[in-house]
Amino acid sequence: MKNNLGLNRFGFVVSQKVSKKATIRNKVRRRLTEAIKVRAKNIKTGIDVILIALPGIEKKEFSEIKEIVNNALIKSKLIII
Repeated sequence: MKNNLGLNRFGFVVSQKVSKKATIRNKVRRRLTEAIKVRAKNIKTGIDVILIALPGIEKKEFSEIKEIVNNALIKSKLIII
């Protein structure tokens, strides 16, 4: 959604369906945050984004998570190419 602030805000939802352990959920959240930071310069400004992690993401490598996030941003037309 647009937020009319001129800056981006990202929210990450990693529920207990991903893992019962908080350490694993936090690890997934940190990886998602870093995947967004890598692409931050190319993302349109003034938007709010919520990323919801699905079960199985805790088993993925960081490079796979980066690719998944990148594809989601491209699909939603949020990346300036």
